[in-house]
Amino acid sequence: MITQERLKQVLHYNQLTGRFTWLVDLSSHRSKGKRAGWVNGPYRYIGIDHKVYSEHALAFIWMIGVFPEEVDHKDRKGANNIWRNLRVATHSQNHGNRTKLSTNTSGYKGVCWDKSRNKWMSHIMVRGKRITIGRFNTPEQAAEAYRLKALELFGEFARCS
Repeated sequence: MITQERLKQVLHYNQLTGRFTWLVDLSSHRSKGKRAGWVNGPYRYIGIDHKVYSEHALAFIWMIGVFPEEVDHKDRKGANNIWRNLRVATHSQNHGNRTKLSTNTSGYKGVCWDKSRNKWMSHIMVRGKRITIGRFNTPEQAAEAYRLKALELFGEFARCS
């Protein structure tokens, strides 16, 4: 793992823009003043000393000298590494900030139709386990039950839509 000292020798981090720029010339692709890194999927990555790091990991190393187990992007945009958008999270908290799945048919996160009971069911994932919150007459009632449980379990990390 890269140290804060080494990171600050080769890169500058602008906490207001979330961008890293090279402080030294390391190669033709890594020249002084140029923005560092590349996008792969939702995240940005930077290669330093033959090792690849996520930008959000490097932001924590730059700012506080350590990298937490998980980082959550408050706005759910993985390439937005502005310091105020990043926060330390547990795995469950990080997943609490996810949007509803693309396969969702109810229109509400954590809500599905239970055809065996002809009711709307709400459920939530906590530490890899699915917990049934309850069954309800309307999808709105199930969604409200989900919202309350998510706030109880995830607090500021709760994303209910």
